[in-house]
Amino acid sequence: MVATDIEVSVRPCPGTGAPAFLNDFRVEALGGARTLHLPELYAEERRWIVFELPFAQPADPHHGPKTVAEVEVVWRQMPLGGRQRIALRAEVELVDRALIELPDPEVREQRALLRAAEAQRRAAVLAERGRFQEAALAIEYMATEAKALGTPMGAQLASLLAETAANYGNAQVYVANRSTLAGLRKGMGRSRASGTVADSLFETSTQTEMRRRFRGPKPPKPDGMP
Repeated sequence: MVATDIEVSVRPCPGTGAPAFLNDFRVEALGGARTLHLPELYAEERRWIVFELPFAQPADPHHGPKTVAEVEVVWRQMPLGGRQRIALRAEVELVDRALIELPDPEVREQRALLRAAEAQRRAAVLAERGRFQEAALAIEYMATEAKALGTPMGAQLASLLAETAANYGNAQVYVANRSTLAGLRKGMGRSRASGTVADSLFETSTQTEMRRRFRGPKPPKPDGMP
């Protein structure tokens, strides 16, 4: 274990609305500020903390970077247990409309992954109410959005969501796989391995290698050995 009691606080600047975290962790609100609580972070884990931040078009815009929020990350360092802190600024750059570019592909992928988890949480509520077709449609919509990313990860996520939608769309299949589906959406929402088929979407190369070594098939024994 590397760090525990992690807090990510986002305080919007004037002219910016309250942030909305997409990760499936506890969030506290204090005025316009929001603080996400992450219990722990282990060695070789990579976590994306993603939030959406609405802000209005400036009345007199000028090109260049603009600070829209202040971000503070606090955690307890292990094994000594001392509190550590780092302060950051969230900036956007105002440019001419003709110069607008798509966001970083990896950011778009992580947003799609967390939105897919959110869609599954909504689908679970619908399925528990017996509205299975609506539940399936909620996930199919996200599958289309993931495919539109045009990246290998987006295609993989879209395929997984299409299969998941079929599970939510059938009453008997949903009941039989309720526990597995819960693990899938929780793993996606927390970007953490949960023993499901979604793990490959966010595990590191080191984690993949460790899984291959310790969970993969054992090599065949030489001839003549019991």
